[in-house]
Amino acid sequence: MNLLPEKCFCFSLRRGTIAQGVLCLVTSSINVLIVLLGLGDFLDGRIYDFCWPNEDCYDKLKALEKTLAIANIVINAFFYLFSILLLIGVRNNKPRYMVPFMFVQGLVISAMVPAALTAVIICARAGSCVEWLLISLCSLVYISINVYLALVVRAYYHKMKKTTASGESACKKEESFDIKKELTLVDFVF
Repeated sequence: MNLLPEKCFCFSLRRGTIAQGVLCLVTSSINVLIVLLGLGDFLDGRIYDFCWPNEDCYDKLKALEKTLAIANIVINAFFYLFSILLLIGVRNNKPRYMVPFMFVQGLVISAMVPAALTAVIICARAGSCVEWLLISLCSLVYISINVYLALVVRAYYHKMKKTTASGESACKKEESFDIKKELTLVDFVF
């Protein structure tokens, strides 16, 4: 049973992989900015409600939050670098350049599940049913999209690896990037 997709929505696997690389560059940059600017402290009130009678619990969770912020910056820095490596690998038909990105992407996806569950538990215990439902739904959609895009990158990796071994290019002529075609599409949309 083959779980790898043949296309990325209505685009080729190559374009889907490039889109994933660019999307990861943007989201990694935004995540680091959010942590550095302190905009991610929206759970602070929820953590206080979660630990209300016990001050020791609040101090431990705040220390854990700082540790997670540092880990977030480090992971996003690696993700940023490996996204650049992914784009170089796709451009130059080098499948081995894609491996670090796929590894870190797997780590990030596996870290999303416990992070989402923790946020849901904190909001549920604090008593906000609407926030709990919204966080659960957004987390489910976000994780599902990331899993699908990870499968797209993996499918293109296997396609590139197979065609590179046979001596051809994974990027067929009809899939090559044509700047005139892309600009007319952008002009048409806007």
